[in-house]
Amino acid sequence: MFESILPRSMEQGYRGHPVARWVLLGLTLITLVRSLIHMFKYDGGAHPPLHSPPPRAPELELIVAL
Repeated sequence: MFESILPRSMEQGYRGHPVARWVLLGLTLITLVRSLIHMFKYDGGAHPPLHSPPPRAPELELIVAL
């Protein structure tokens, strides 16, 4: 059954465009770094303003009150 799906031998040679390999490597590294930040940073990579209330803006309160 597997003989019809898998090739007889597996080659390790890459025959594609060289730029494609470097683009894939760059995207993989970016994704890896972002994932590690989310796993190991104390706040999960979220910025502190997302967890704290926004600062008060007295000028906006004055405009809303009018």
